[in-house]
Amino acid sequence: MSDHKQTSTVSSWATPSENVLKKAQEIVSSNNVQQVSSSDYLVKSTSSGTIYGVEIGVQGIFKCECQSAEHRGYCSHIEAVKLTINNEQQ
Repeated sequence: MSDHKQTSTVSSWATPSENVLKKAQEIVSSNNVQQVSSSDYLVKSTSSGTIYGVEIGVQGIFKCECQSAEHRGYCSHIEAVKLTINNEQQ
């Protein structure tokens, strides 16, 4: 028997809206993304001040603890991490 954990906060199957991308840029511009390990980030929401954990899974699937990611499969916190990674690689 194998143990399977169900994770509903993946972002690989959904496309973020323009509003989500704008919020992500605000998060990055406010320096609210902190890398805590090679695959874990803490992201502070610019609207509520809540800090969410974002994880990059072994297959490159992004996961966030927030309700938006759980319901839509993506969120501004995940997109902020993606932007941060992209900015660091340039």
